[in-house]
Amino acid sequence: MRKKASTRRKTAKKTSPRKRAAKTKKTSKRRSTVKVDELSLKDINSLEQELQKAKAQVRDRERKALKAKIDKLLSGTGFTIFDIYGVGGKKRGKTVSVAKFANPDDPSDTWTGRGRKPNWVLARLKKGQKLSDFAI
Repeated sequence: MRKKASTRRKTAKKTSPRKRAAKTKKTSKRRSTVKVDELSLKDINSLEQELQKAKAQVRDRERKALKAKIDKLLSGTGFTIFDIYGVGGKKRGKTVSVAKFANPDDPSDTWTGRGRKPNWVLARLKKGQKLSDFAI
């Protein structure tokens, strides 16, 4: 035997208009509309600067919130963010090259062999000397 389908409809909960308005105020975000066509160039530039500042503030706020979430997840585990992702530590700095060539007239005037040749090297090479003559 088949059961007869119920003719009762489920009624949805009805909320009062005040409660609905209160909910939408909490969840909706303020947005102002600007008619860009009517603005002067000066106004558009100032608006653009304001937007850039606002964007930076939102990014900082979201970055801090994300960092707090990550710190909360990692607390008590014994791991650090560097353990998880394997990045960080010392950053690669500028390498200092050792001088390979020195000026015969002034030994404190040196060249590493990288980059543009100093004037003293160019002058001596024009005179016919070899680069190996200046090697340290």
